[in-house]
Amino acid sequence: MDISMPVLNGLTATARIREHEELRDVPIVALTAHGEEEMRAGAQACGFTAYVTKPVDLDWIDNLIKGLLL
Repeated sequence: MDISMPVLNGLTATARIREHEELRDVPIVALTAHGEEEMRAGAQACGFTAYVTKPVDLDWIDNLIKGLLL
């Protein structure tokens, strides 16, 4: 999920998703250009499973996603 989206940002969207019992364990990965520690902390507080900053190594992200889905 992108952090900086118009209308509903990724932090708010993730927090709302996590409000639903049946969705609490669904992995949500933040994919963003925001590398600041305060943004990471906010993402963690909202319930992101992982936080990845751009640019992204495609093989690395592929392995991350496969690991989260096992």
